[in-house]
Amino acid sequence: MVVLFILLTVITALILWIALTPLHVTVNTDLGQYWISQAGTVKIAFHPWQRPPMRMWLFGFRINAVSKKRMVPPTTGRQKKKAAIKRSLSSWLYLFQGIYNSFRLKKFVCTIDLDNPVMNARLIPFILLLNRGVVSLNTNFVNRNFLYLKVHVSFSRILWTTFRFYTKK
Repeated sequence: MVVLFILLTVITALILWIALTPLHVTVNTDLGQYWISQAGTVKIAFHPWQRPPMRMWLFGFRINAVSKKRMVPPTTGRQKKKAAIKRSLSSWLYLFQGIYNSFRLKKFVCTIDLDNPVMNARLIPFILLLNRGVVSLNTNFVNRNFLYLKVHVSFSRILWTTFRFYTKK
């Protein structure tokens, strides 16, 4: 009985850890880093120019993310069309607003060059309006494009919003 209690406690703590710890999304084009990670749980690194293009670690252990081709059996006959979820516009807006509010922008740095000095000069007033807080935009004339983006995603807010969307009318 004690072993079962300990096992249930560990599983509950793991589920709460996954639900309450935020996801970190990091994009750095200079270093070629494209990461999605959650502290202590999962880390996914994307490298589009390498094979395999995705590497994944789960609880610190590397997982092979190479997909194998599966045989899909041919379907016969007509399949029934599934009914769409019928919700009001306000409930859909609640869902999208809740998902949008679960994203927090921590850092956004963007440097662009349009290969046209006149267009770069015309962008400067617009860029100066957008440079506020964690957003840093600028232009250059040396043909360098750079993006650094860091976003925290609250998984618990997404779960709560989705739960409310499906349980409320």
